[in-house]
Amino acid sequence: MLALSFAARHPERVSSLILVGCGTYDSDSRAAYHEAMTQRLGPEGYLRVEELERRLAVEKDRTRRDHLFGQLAETMTRAQGFDSISDQNEVEAVDSLGFNSLPANFCTAGS
Repeated sequence: MLALSFAARHPERVSSLILVGCGTYDSDSRAAYHEAMTQRLGPEGYLRVEELERRLAVEKDRTRRDHLFGQLAETMTRAQGFDSISDQNEVEAVDSLGFNSLPANFCTAGS
């Protein structure tokens, strides 16, 4: 977020910026992010994300959770990606246990 703040304040000093897992500053920004993701996903994609999040909320088996989380990652990568190097958005490995250790305000489509 520091790099994002710097780029916003000094755009003449930044030629490009790559954000990976960048959060938002406040609830208004999170609402704008949520709206943008909803539009990018479209109705079908948004319903898919909701379904995967519901299934993740109740699934206890780690292998199945990792598989569901991988599907969620692939769906969100399509919505969040910009100027992708490859048309193939392959998720190499996921770790639902690691994701669950993230702060509660970490953004997903449904938060």
